[in-house]
Amino acid sequence: MSLKCYSDTIEERQRFIHISVKIPETVRVYHLHVPKGTILKEISNTMSRLLNLDPLRTTFVFYLGREVLSPSSTLLQNKIRDGTTLVASMLTTGYSKPKMTTFYKSITKSKSFDKSASLKGFDNTSKPDYRLTTGTDMLGLNLFGTCQNERCIAYDKPVTFHIGMGVFSLMDLLNNTKCIPCRRSVKISKVSLTNCFWKVEGNYYDSNGFFNTKYMKEYCKAEGTESELFYQKLRETKFINPKVTVKAL
Repeated sequence: MSLKCYSDTIEERQRFIHISVKIPETVRVYHLHVPKGTILKEISNTMSRLLNLDPLRTTFVFYLGREVLSPSSTLLQNKIRDGTTLVASMLTTGYSKPKMTTFYKSITKSKSFDKSASLKGFDNTSKPDYRLTTGTDMLGLNLFGTCQNERCIAYDKPVTFHIGMGVFSLMDLLNNTKCIPCRRSVKISKVSLTNCFWKVEGNYYDSNGFFNTKYMKEYCKAEGTESELFYQKLRETKFINPKVTVKAL
């Protein structure tokens, strides 16, 4: 290869193009601006980070039409041009033993194997249980709910959202919490507090119709996981938009 041809190849590898990646499991299309010399494995890692999954445990298989692309090949080698749309399928979602217990990294997937199943396939009717691992180190405020998106991989599955410590608007949490895989709204069914101090305060209308504000003078202590006392405080005063303050023990 001459120096000119080599130089042309380097310039071609470094030239940026726009590509789209469609993931059927999340019902979304992602748009990327990457060099033509980018390896497909690097794009797989990028998609894992966009979906808040662990790149070490998540594998994507890329398709260009009906052709399966090698993860070690580059966009240039596959003759992918500007504006091309790739289809990425989650071959392994990595929901095995959690490596981290943060809000985004502790997703798990329970696995079960049927010895009577055929070696040529598997039973598509059995759905994995998508949820966040709720260990003792997930301290503070936690929300429990289900995804309402029928096309999401976590549809109608119990999901735990670890909120943690801080000051939060309860109504914002109930209305704006999103499903991790599809980023759609979820239906929150339960709120709990684990090993923390907490208090609730906010505005309300009294029996005479006057607008007042109520504050808790002292923090309540949650030892272990509890929710009944929290619900009791909310029932005592019908707050308009209660503010929840959570801090460490």
